[in-house]
Amino acid sequence: MLFEYQKEGVEKSLDFLNSIGAVYNASEQGTGKSLMTIETIKRLKSKRILIVCPALVKYNWASEISKWSLEGSIFTVNSSSQILKYSNERFIIINYDLLVGCLPYLSLLQFDLVVYDEAHMMKTPEAKRTKAGLALVSPKRIFLSGTPFTKALSDIFSVTKVVLRDTVYAHSKVFQDFTTFSYRYCIPTTIFIRGKRVTKFSGGKNKEELRAILFKNFMFRYTKKQVLPELGEKRFIKIDLPPKLALENTKGSLIDYSALNMDLDKLSSGDSNLPELATHRRLQSLLKLEATISFIKDHLEGGKPLVVFGIHSEFLMKLRDAFPGCSFITGQTPANMRGQEVEKFMSGQTDLFIGNMVAAGIGINLVRADTMLLAELDWSPSVVGQAIDRIHRIGADTSGVNIYYLSVKNSIDERVYNVITSKLKTFNEILNKKEK
Repeated sequence: MLFEYQKEGVEKSLDFLNSIGAVYNASEQGTGKSLMTIETIKRLKSKRILIVCPALVKYNWASEISKWSLEGSIFTVNSSSQILKYSNERFIIINYDLLVGCLPYLSLLQFDLVVYDEAHMMKTPEAKRTKAGLALVSPKRIFLSGTPFTKALSDIFSVTKVVLRDTVYAHSKVFQDFTTFSYRYCIPTTIFIRGKRVTKFSGGKNKEELRAILFKNFMFRYTKKQVLPELGEKRFIKIDLPPKLALENTKGSLIDYSALNMDLDKLSSGDSNLPELATHRRLQSLLKLEATISFIKDHLEGGKPLVVFGIHSEFLMKLRDAFPGCSFITGQTPANMRGQEVEKFMSGQTDLFIGNMVAAGIGINLVRADTMLLAELDWSPSVVGQAIDRIHRIGADTSGVNIYYLSVKNSIDERVYNVITSKLKTFNEILNKKEK
């Protein structure tokens, strides 16, 4: 049974698909984008559908298609050699990483519809997955992502170039050239990486113009605050750990991160006497390991489930070793085993779920918990937001959820936090503005 806003979302999808051949459902995580897509597929009566998604959610899609009684056989691709053998299936589901090698085979098939789940994964124009994904030929495309911008407004360029090519923007250099687009809608910054001058784009400008183009032509968005007020709020609690846990340099004094060149892509410190910022972050996480374990133990003693997210493998494995039997997902967890780890937590076999924010932060439901600990933060606000919405979605506690973040004062933790909040402000100005 669809909510009224979901029915409206289906109608919007059909309108865009029939007029421009594409739609971008940018609704917030947890609002039911998959269900809206499945209903749209039913209404379209497409004969052959390709679903491209992260490896973690391939089996989720197969399950949802079966659950909602979509007619037709389903094939989940695990290797390129299987494609032609199962090419007659109505639904073919493939992950982005396999897509590149399978493109020659997929190009031989005729798809009526291609669905790109977590479409922000095609943000980099020169990336192989972006080129492969957008090279697929189909009269209709559905893009799904609650976070279409991950690091900059230019993240949407690759999709707009393809979607708008049959519109009045087809010959506009702004929508055909990445650099021109970025100069139009982002703030350029010149930095030096290992002595080489490089231009990076961040922030945003001409935001009203970009928003108008996106939402007029192919995008729509629902937020949980708009359509699911009964869901409850997200309460953020920042816990400051003592400065004595801050990483020191080789001379025994605290590192002045404000003086470093904060290039978020290369994470280059610009100082030959200091390790790169990526190394700083890993070492800083290990310094607060004991405090993280203490927080988890205290919470579990209360008898309530807890979800913990982090970034670095060494840090996460040490947490896992401290709590034998917990649910655990990182990038090394096989895709066909991840569902079992989620089920172990959701069925109550364990009260603790520990996951890598990138590998386990999308496509899974962890609403059994109303509390989350962000032991580390990713540089990208979209990655953080995706992770948080594993427990803040349909089916979550209506009283709201608690999100804790452990931050060491005077450390890189504070720098990461400031970067994320600044980027979120820019992205939300485009995505969450109320329609007049």
